[in-house]
Amino acid sequence: MQAIEIVANELKGPIKQEFKKMHLEISYGLSLDVVFERFSKRVESEEVSYITSSLSILNKTGGNIIKVFSSIEKMLFNKRKLKQEMKSLTSSARMISKILLFMPFVFVGFIFILNPNYFTPLIRTTLGNILLALIVLVYSVYALIVNRVMKVRF
Repeated sequence: MQAIEIVANELKGPIKQEFKKMHLEISYGLSLDVVFERFSKRVESEEVSYITSSLSILNKTGGNIIKVFSSIEKMLFNKRKLKQEMKSLTSSARMISKILLFMPFVFVGFIFILNPNYFTPLIRTTLGNILLALIVLVYSVYALIVNRVMKVRF
């Protein structure tokens, strides 16, 4: 309770308001577990979720809070470092996928500039309309697959 009050008084910015809310909730009689859970839901951050669950467990079981926070800090630092590495390793592949998604439009534009009547059968005939719809469908599936493959989750 005192630590939350100190943090609420000494921090600046939006987090100060969150700790003031936590202090107010504790002063109204809510348990620390409930206060930490509500704080985690309000902030909606994975890091805050780790910290609040760790504090709840420490509150129940006791233990070395310094070691727990040190391990959380290392874990969060390693996770951020991994995200940055993944972003740099996949940047060329993401650029290639964007180029591949954009190139058909460039080629259609060049062909249309060179010969405006080239695509007339696709627009004016029934078979052309069916083929055009099929092309759009296949291209949409292709774009969806490329985007799914390029997303890296961890």
